[in-house]
Amino acid sequence: MNNNDSLILNKSGVKGKVLNFTGESGEHWISIIPSLDVSGYGNSEFNAIQDLKYNLDIFFKDLFNLSENRRDIELKKWAGIKIKFSKRNIHQFMLMKMVF
Repeated sequence: MNNNDSLILNKSGVKGKVLNFTGESGEHWISIIPSLDVSGYGNSEFNAIQDLKYNLDIFFKDLFNLSENRRDIELKKWAGIKIKFSKRNIHQFMLMKMVF
């Protein structure tokens, strides 16, 4: 897990920085965020990253649909990620990209 991964969460969204690896695997491209165990794939690098962003969006929507107690249990699994909570509206996300 990368110590530089960080997230700021509130009810309106997520802002953060996470390490992202993207590369070819056979005929397909795979893009993954290891610290969140979220990935995407496609027939090009662009499609793999777009799929990853889509899956990341679903991941966080599902997280915020959990009860507060269940969400706390899930967040504790992310021990290596710096997590903050904010009362401001936030909607940005940045992938630190590494292509292999």
